[in-house]
Amino acid sequence: MIPIFRVWNGREMFYLDKIYGIELTFNKTGGWCLWYTWVYPNEIIGGIGYAPEMQLMLSSQINDKNNVEIYEDDIVIGKKFGKGIIKFKDGCFGIKTKYAFLSFPVCSDIEVIGNIYENPELIED
Repeated sequence: MIPIFRVWNGREMFYLDKIYGIELTFNKTGGWCLWYTWVYPNEIIGGIGYAPEMQLMLSSQINDKNNVEIYEDDIVIGKKFGKGIIKFKDGCFGIKTKYAFLSFPVCSDIEVIGNIYENPELIED
């Protein structure tokens, strides 16, 4: 699988799944830089660097019941667990609920209702 990322820059979400070239580099202090290239007619534009307010999110490459791709930090709902947040922990995806961290289920009733950056009001109970 080719990793697919999105980045929240503090104001808007950038989806990087339609990119021709992508490189993610990490430094010794845990910082990261995502380099990409967009090709437009007669023009090449590229690069997102690291800034403290930027958040990098990995795609699970699994879609919810409405065919929406599920990423880290998405807020989801499901009949078996209620509301939760998608997290990537110890090499695998899971759902962090109010009471537990659940293995990421591949089931048809999961629905993405937002993400913690653009819709923080959805995680408040």
